[in-house]
Amino acid sequence: RTCSYFGESVLFSSDRQRVSSATTVTGCTLLVLTSKALNFVCRKYPAMREVSKRMERHRQPRLVGVVDKIVHSMRSRGDVQCRLYVTVHEAVNMPKMDNFGGRCDAYAIVDVGPPREGKLQHQTLKVYNTYFPRWNETFAFPIRDVYTPGNVVVNIELRDWDLVGEHDFIGVCHVELSELAKIAWELGKSEQQAPQWYNVLQENSKGKLRAVRGYNHKHAKIKLSFRMVPPPGGKEAAATRPRASIASGTVPVPLRTSSA
Repeated sequence: RTCSYFGESVLFSSDRQRVSSATTVTGCTLLVLTSKALNFVCRKYPAMREVSKRMERHRQPRLVGVVDKIVHSMRSRGDVQCRLYVTVHEAVNMPKMDNFGGRCDAYAIVDVGPPREGKLQHQTLKVYNTYFPRWNETFAFPIRDVYTPGNVVVNIELRDWDLVGEHDFIGVCHVELSELAKIAWELGKSEQQAPQWYNVLQENSKGKLRAVRGYNHKHAKIKLSFRMVPPPGGKEAAATRPRASIASGTVPVPLRTSSA
């Protein structure tokens, strides 16, 4: 993915109509940093304030070295309604996955929401040669829309690590947390779900999910806990932030996004 910048000097132009243009040969996403948004960022980031002052004095485009950090920071954090912390504690009754006396070298891949390109994923460490792996690892995920169905579903995929070839698939676990996210967002306080055991599932020949049975013929299970943390002040505070219109609605980010 290519990221390019142009027209930084127009932010300090005295003309009421500030114009800058560029031509692309493919479709792209255009992020417009307005003067109002720049002022907001300068208040929050002292280093950016100094860059802005130099630009205004010399009318020179000095933003390129800094704006990448600002844009990606605001895109990743500005429209976050809640932050979800997923703790993968342990699993029990893993199936025998390795031949020649081996047991199971399990690890978990964690993500949130429906499948999409570039989705954030985390992976636990591998725990070797055991049917009862313990991880106790916590991962953070930004939640940008607590009201969209399926947007706050935690997906856990368990795999068996292999030295050669593809890592073998063990099973999956899906946990719906939309109600937890709505409560945290609307009340403006952290909500926690205590550790619970969940069945590890796998599709059968008919496409239906069934519980995976472990080496001892008992159901394979994974222990998970969750904590949902809203931004300071919650829903009411977020409503007072600078907002910018985009094609799909409004988000509390001081950037205007459109497709070119």
